[in-house]
Amino acid sequence: MLSSYNRLPSVEIPPLLRGGTRIRGTCIDLIYQKKQTHPRFAVIVSAKVDKRAAKRNRMKRLIREAIQQLLPFIKEQTSGVFVVRSAVPDHEDAVHALVRNLLAEKQLLTGASV
Repeated sequence: MLSSYNRLPSVEIPPLLRGGTRIRGTCIDLIYQKKQTHPRFAVIVSAKVDKRAAKRNRMKRLIREAIQQLLPFIKEQTSGVFVVRSAVPDHEDAVHALVRNLLAEKQLLTGASV
């Protein structure tokens, strides 16, 4: 589970969505900004992606778990929002690869990533 220290507060999400840099993935977008704080992230899954709340919550949990595993490799001043556009795979490894590829695309990871 992503600790509260690394969760982006809800009041900071709208400004980040408006002014952040967008990276498009296959089914996930990452909107991020460089901030003078520790890495903080949020995950948004719309009801348009899946009507069932249990499925949306599962997607959020998988993405948060991937972020948690990659936290030691994420550069310090990064805050971001992962926006799910279509259903993500139901496998931890596949979601981890999607998140890692999004972060690596703009060199937001340091050193050797998992």
